[in-house]
Amino acid sequence: WALIPAVLRAKMNVNEVITTLLMNYVAIRLLYYLVYGPWRAKEQWGNMTWSGFAQTAILPDHATLQTIPGTRIHYITLVIALTSLIFVYLLMNRTSFGYELKVVGDNLMAARFAGINISRVILISMIISGGLAGIAGVGEIAGIQHRLRPGFSVGYGYTAIIIAWLGGLNPLAVLVSTVFFSGILVGGSYIQISFGMPVGVINMFNGIILLFLLASEVFLNYSIKLRR
Repeated sequence: WALIPAVLRAKMNVNEVITTLLMNYVAIRLLYYLVYGPWRAKEQWGNMTWSGFAQTAILPDHATLQTIPGTRIHYITLVIALTSLIFVYLLMNRTSFGYELKVVGDNLMAARFAGINISRVILISMIISGGLAGIAGVGEIAGIQHRLRPGFSVGYGYTAIIIAWLGGLNPLAVLVSTVFFSGILVGGSYIQISFGMPVGVINMFNGIILLFLLASEVFLNYSIKLRR
């Protein structure tokens, strides 16, 4: 799915932020068609069969992920997450591709003069990103919900952007910021149940963190001088 925005960015210089956001809406509508149509589960009572709620049938046991006892953490997703973390760190800091990716991200013109194949870097990086996002989606469906339904996404993709910024775009620091934000999400659920606060309050708090992070970039890159 990430290949389409990747090709548009690499070959036609179309902004990937816009195309990925638009592709999200296409994916959502495609999901609606599938769960309201050909993938919709059939309910049965006696000899009667009819279309049930807008959702797929429950995944068979062999297609679900096993959790660590006493938690909602799955063995395989935990291993994949830690392995991906190490993989991305080594890719970014120990390979020529990682160096090229940093140059392309920092200064596109300099990358072009240095002879870097910009289209190749964009395609590979976006395909890797899309693949990791897809693995996260598999963990949500096969590990937690066990069926596909409209609105199954809880917005972790947007939260991941905040986590990446909070970690300074460093894969190892992202591990720390992930633990921090998971505490916020779990604590937010507890606050909702205990105090009856709307979920929007927690989302607003996440947005405030992102605003402070963006504002901090300004002060890190620019200095304020007072003139007499």
